[in-house]
Amino acid sequence: MSDPTRNRVQRRILLAGIVGMPGAVLIALGLQALFSDQPLHPVLANPDVLWSVIGVGAGFLVWEALILVPALREQARTRARNRG
Repeated sequence: MSDPTRNRVQRRILLAGIVGMPGAVLIALGLQALFSDQPLHPVLANPDVLWSVIGVGAGFLVWEALILVPALREQARTRARNRG
């Protein structure tokens, strides 16, 4: 893989990880509050807030996938082109 392409793809993969991390944390907090008797924060005892946190977390994870999938496809295409 050429350096400019590799750098661009690696930056997009890193960006996807940065975007997805808060989503994973929000989903984890929401699920912990959903299945636990005592949520980590009292605000999460409110079902509206709880489902909002899970929804926002899911949105971040979808955004991550929208960045990550094309970047990984480009990486695979470039590697295949360089091999053969």
